[in-house]
Amino acid sequence: LEAAIETLKRSGKPMNVKEIIAAMIEANLWEPGPGKTPHLSLSSTIQRNLKKTDRQLPIKKSEERGKFEYTGEAK
Repeated sequence: LEAAIETLKRSGKPMNVKEIIAAMIEANLWEPGPGKTPHLSLSSTIQRNLKKTDRQLPIKKSEERGKFEYTGEAK
């Protein structure tokens, strides 16, 4: 999750989870494991953490369907 947040911060634009994963790998922020669907795992992790009331992430769902963006605000 932290690598995804850093990737969104660096990109400065909304990205879908497949784009985030590709950028994380390219920037050596994350290495894929043996799972076949890392994009689904990342999406689930982001969605779950966005719903938590005790932790606000510095990312949000973008107005562009299926994408997330960095807000720069962590609470």
